[in-house]
Amino acid sequence: MTFEEQLKTCARVARQGRQVAFIVPRAPDERVARDRCTALTPADAARRGALIYGTGVVRFVQASGASFVLAGFSGFVVLDARLEVSVGMMRELRDLQESCAMLFPEGEFERLAQVEDTQAVTP
Repeated sequence: MTFEEQLKTCARVARQGRQVAFIVPRAPDERVARDRCTALTPADAARRGALIYGTGVVRFVQASGASFVLAGFSGFVVLDARLEVSVGMMRELRDLQESCAMLFPEGEFERLAQVEDTQAVTP
């Protein structure tokens, strides 16, 4: 999945009222990802580090601080396809993934993205 496809999928899932955290490599990438996501799928509102789609939100989080920033987060976590992850960071992200996986069954994010695609085609 490309960077743009990931962003569109995150926006589709957020539009359904879900919380999504998009993990980017570095701080400057947060703004790039947010601006690109807005260009691909216009948001209802924007705030620093996040786009609001109805009652859902896509948050853009730097990888090095993801475990701290997302403590207590109850939503989907998506890693930027361009992210190069170190062993220590992988351990932190695995802990974060395990805590989020307890909330959602495997494949739920992809299923929600598919539901939005079919709803767009069918009236």
